[in-house]
Amino acid sequence: MEMLLGKGADVNQSTTDDDQTPLYAAAQQGHSKSVEKLLAHGAHANLATSAHGCTPLCAAAAEGHEDVVEMLLGKGADVNQPITDYDQTPLYAAAQKGHLKVVERLLAHGAHANLASSDHGYTPLWVASETGHADILEMLLGKGADVNKASTYGHTPLQIAAKKGNAAAVRVLLRAEAKIWDESQGFPDVAGGMSRDDIVQIKHSIGALP
Repeated sequence: MEMLLGKGADVNQSTTDDDQTPLYAAAQQGHSKSVEKLLAHGAHANLATSAHGCTPLCAAAAEGHEDVVEMLLGKGADVNQPITDYDQTPLYAAAQKGHLKVVERLLAHGAHANLASSDHGYTPLWVASETGHADILEMLLGKGADVNKASTYGHTPLQIAAKKGNAAAVRVLLRAEAKIWDESQGFPDVAGGMSRDDIVQIKHSIGALP
């Protein structure tokens, strides 16, 4: 790579099918040394693919490459630039996949905890509740994430955590004063999940929970 760049190779020339740059490819694969060299030769950190509008930062965040994430942020990558398909941010991707260290770094660089996707209105907290990443929930809540921010369907993080049977997530959300949904909302109990009665019981005994 160093030889090619030294001979005038275009550091930002993208593929013709979906506009992936060399930096995007290196970031997605977690090749930190390549990312470092490309950035040093003027690679643009915010160039997105044409297929989904995914930036190198978004790709690295989704794959959990924390060293690459830190490197890109240090070179001016936009921490809140979403993909164009559904407006999912790098923080959303990292929270959904359970990449705690990446979430920590993104928040430290100013990632907004309440930015929701445009397709269903899911926030980073909502998707972390769905996938059961309790440690990430605590981190997001500590940075001002809205514990009761519902999706466009009206379902809250607590409801989706209960539906998926994510007990640890339910406890974190209840300790953060998540509201238990009213029975009139019509959110059904599901097989394998936790019922509303289960949630009420946990809330009543929350002081005794570990």
